[in-house]
Order: sequence, then structure tokens, then C-alpha cells
Amino acid sequence: MPKFLTRRNSNRIPQHNYSEPGDYFVLICVENRQQIFGTIVNNQMILNDAGNMINTVLNQIPENYAGIDLDKHIVMPNHAHAIIIIRNIVGVDPRIDPNQYIDPV
Repeated sequence: MPKFLTRRNSNRIPQHNYSEPGDYFVLICVENRQQIFGTIVNNQMILNDAGNMINTVLNQIPENYAGIDLDKHIVMPNHAHAIIIIRNIVGVDPRIDPNQYIDPV
């Protein structure tokens, strides 16, 4: 393992079902901390095309996933933070018809 990588202990709660309703803090980091989502100018985040794409996708979460809301989020040059709210129990993607995978007898 390279020197700059450290092994982190999981901050997940053992035995917790993360598909259960609740508020979840999500952190998405760019590999090698590359600043690919934009830059900060005069203490203001200026999103580039990649940053705008991430921002758009985060904003579309409630439209694309029934029962899931987005509370707050922010896109930074090399990472994004979001608070995702699961309102009801989720399973498969709501856009998928599970019956299409059943082999009729």
C-alpha cells in the first residue's frame, strides 16, 4: 500500500440496514484528489461542465427515485457532499419492473 494511503476504519454502524428510512450524509471524493469539478475564485465555487453535471444529477435524485429526497448538497473542486433522505424502504430501482425477470412456467 502506498505511503500516502492509510487504512481507515469503517464508520458504518454494524448490522444497520442502510436502505431503511432516515437521513444519510454522503461524501463522494475524486480519485487522487484531482480538482475536476471546478475552482474556487474569491471564496465562491465556480463549477465547470463536470461540476454542473454532478450538481444536476444530485438535484434530479427526487425526480428519479420515489421516496428519496435531497436535503442539502454542495459540489467542491474535488468532492461533493449531500444529505440524502430516504422516506420509505427502497429495494430495486423503482424504474425496473421486477416481473420482467420472472421466468413463466
